[in-house]
Amino acid sequence: MIKAKIPAIRKTPVLQVSGLSVQFETPLGRVHAADSVSFELFENETLAMVGETGCGKSVVASAIMQLLPQNAAVNGDIEFEERNLLDLGEKEMAKVRGAEIAIIFQNPSLSLNPVITIGDQIAEMLQVHGKAAGRSKSIEKAAGVLRRLGLGESGLLKMYPFQFSGGMNQRIMIASALMLSPKIIIADEPTKGLDSATAAGTVREMEKMKDLSSASLLLITHDPALVEKIADRVAVMYCGEILEIGPCREVFQKPLHPYTKALLGCLPERGLHPISGASPSMTDPPQGCKFHPRCPKRNAKCSQSPFMKQIETIDSGTASGERWVKCWLY
Repeated sequence: MIKAKIPAIRKTPVLQVSGLSVQFETPLGRVHAADSVSFELFENETLAMVGETGCGKSVVASAIMQLLPQNAAVNGDIEFEERNLLDLGEKEMAKVRGAEIAIIFQNPSLSLNPVITIGDQIAEMLQVHGKAAGRSKSIEKAAGVLRRLGLGESGLLKMYPFQFSGGMNQRIMIASALMLSPKIIIADEPTKGLDSATAAGTVREMEKMKDLSSASLLLITHDPALVEKIADRVAVMYCGEILEIGPCREVFQKPLHPYTKALLGCLPERGLHPISGASPSMTDPPQGCKFHPRCPKRNAKCSQSPFMKQIETIDSGTASGERWVKCWLY
């Protein structure tokens, strides 16, 4: 076991998710999309939630925003500003969305309205939440946000989403997220479907967004390379569960969970080694550790469900942050 060293200071989280479980009733059976997911997001922090496509990351983001479909059954707690967001009605939650917690959806070209100008779509955030007097003032503020993101051409405000590239539309979504200076921004797969050059540009825009805003960022992605570039901490998710969480640099340098090691091994710079086996069915997940059917280090105990264990690591003689791992090896 790694020797323990307790960090001197514990910050107060701006968002605390505890025991979040999400299930969907479908004709094919009950989908276990998220299972006892727990994590904290701290002030001005970038926390990345990474895992294979379909592991439940985006479901967690939608649960936070109360944007799940009607066939979803949600349990747990999502504490924000001393409120459990799951207890809020739609009218109360509408005041939170955009103003206090903003979300940047994947595929911005589909998220934006094709028949409304860019200026009006960005300005709408201010008008909906009563933060500006009239359309002209809203458009003026929208132009200011675009200038901060390097999109200062006045003609852009009168253009439509179909006239922009995917990367440009992503920057428009970022501008919309910044309009009301939210405390938290959720970015759901911001580089999915983009070519490498456009994805690199999106990463730069995300970094610029962090510089312009004091918001905390929850980054949802399947791309470990993106996580390594931008995140302070990382939560590794598999089959609806978080299996490991800790400071990004530590997790990438010394992954603890066998799944984390396997996921990082898929990166080209680490040999491009695919994970053996197939992802489990979310309607019939394995008993015990959900990764054990694919795990090279499995043993008889892995048929029982492990618990999340806190481990403190020492990096260069100083406490570098908490590590959590859900594995019988620890």
